[in-house]
Amino acid sequence: MPFTLNLAVRSLRAMRPLYLPLILLATAIAGVVYLEPLAAHLGLSETSHTAFDRALDIALWLTTALVISRVIRVFIWDGLFVHTMGRVPPRLIVQLGGILIFLLALSGIIGVVFDQSVVGIWATSSAVGVVIGFAV
Repeated sequence: MPFTLNLAVRSLRAMRPLYLPLILLATAIAGVVYLEPLAAHLGLSETSHTAFDRALDIALWLTTALVISRVIRVFIWDGLFVHTMGRVPPRLIVQLGGILIFLLALSGIIGVVFDQSVVGIWATSSAVGVVIGFAV
């Protein structure tokens, strides 16, 4: 019995980096779902309503990226990689993965929230990726 309890405590401790991002994501989802009643309660004008809507959409994209980044870090890098390889993953690879996730979220914000084309951004980022690839 103590072994099972110890395993459960270690599992909860390993998931600690996920608590705050999941709370932030739930808050952003609640804000998007309840935007209309909240805007009516606050008495927002049309311009303020649009700005508030965009801010909540941006928050939703960023918190989703944060949750995905943390889940990958906890389960893939700190869990699977350490378990199979027996060592800590290189920080550069972990950080580049996180940067890629947030770049995808940024392009989602530009493309979906602001309704702008992201083709130029991806063309530029591919050129930067080649330069970083040669540097590494």
